[in-house]
Amino acid sequence: MKKPTELRLDKGAVLLNGRTLQAEEIRVIMKMGYVWPVIGIKPYGKRIVPVPFCFRFAKDGKQGLEDLEKWAEDNGVKMTRKAFTRWL
Repeated sequence: MKKPTELRLDKGAVLLNGRTLQAEEIRVIMKMGYVWPVIGIKPYGKRIVPVPFCFRFAKDGKQGLEDLEKWAEDNGVKMTRKAFTRWL
């Protein structure tokens, strides 16, 4: 019953549910799962992925994932396929 996540990729920053993260603040972007992968953005200084930075693409997930991967590559942010701990 959670409302949809709003994700906007700007040059050098990610806007996620009204919170802005600069590319320099992001340690790693992690993908967990294959059919409908869960995405977690882990900032520097955090041991686990904060709840506001964990989401799943509702529609056209393949295109969204490709756009996120391109953004990460362009901004020098590491992206991995790895299980991660998150609070629910």
